[in-house]
Amino acid sequence: PSDKPIVPDKSSPFYYTQSEWEAWQLLQEGRKDEAVALFTQLRDDADAPTSMRERAAEVVQYAASEQPPAAKEEHHD
Repeated sequence: PSDKPIVPDKSSPFYYTQSEWEAWQLLQEGRKDEAVALFTQLRDDADAPTSMRERAAEVVQYAASEQPPAAKEEHHD
């Protein structure tokens, strides 16, 4: 994988693929909020391919259902 950031080009026929790859890259970098925002945009874009919108919806739903790890309580006696 490349460390070079993916920059979607709206005039490219690969715009939606580039956008999805950017979202996955953000997720891999731990930038979950930004990734979810981009997946949400893809999900809601009527011009995006149907299969991509469905995939993006699944990612958004999964991310929303994830719970942060429970904080460990320390007991001091």
